[in-house]
Amino acid sequence: MDIFRQARVEINSAERAILLMKNSKTFDKFEEAWKSFLNNIEKCRVKVERACQHKRNLFQPWQGKFITLRKKDPLLRYIKHARNVDQHTIEEIVKHTPGWSGLRHTGRSGYVKSLKIANNVITEYIGSPLVIENHPSRIDLLRVKDSGNWYNPPTSHLDKNLEQRDPISIAQTGLEFYRQFLKEAEEKFAENI
Repeated sequence: MDIFRQARVEINSAERAILLMKNSKTFDKFEEAWKSFLNNIEKCRVKVERACQHKRNLFQPWQGKFITLRKKDPLLRYIKHARNVDQHTIEEIVKHTPGWSGLRHTGRSGYVKSLKIANNVITEYIGSPLVIENHPSRIDLLRVKDSGNWYNPPTSHLDKNLEQRDPISIAQTGLEFYRQFLKEAEEKFAENI
């Protein structure tokens, strides 16, 4: 009997949720995939715990380091509490900021003598130098409140600063951690059945 099969199913579902986030065409679909990811990761952890009930006296002390990390590590703590907020409140956990474009002068003062735009393209411009700014739309993690405590989106994981802090990068980093957690549990407890 493969006692870790259901935990692997959840890890695979979390991985598919990340793929759905990457391919989402709408904010609603992205949000749905993010929430699925959070739930699959938590279910993986619970299913590993249930799979190791036959060796509870060995598993509980072994699991202690992971429990401590979930309480202290900003990324793991955030994933846990964002999932709780999704499950037990009506609060938002992600936010969509629409993209925008704009023009600005490069110096202190500027002037525009002539500006013609056709089909959203500048066809003629006479004036002081301009900079075109393009800001793509983005989805940000929100600060969440769980059981009276606030949890900010993570800026670090395992004592290293996170270079990418968007939901997809956070999910991928979390997936790697839980994949390793499952692997270590399998190596230690699967052979002891």
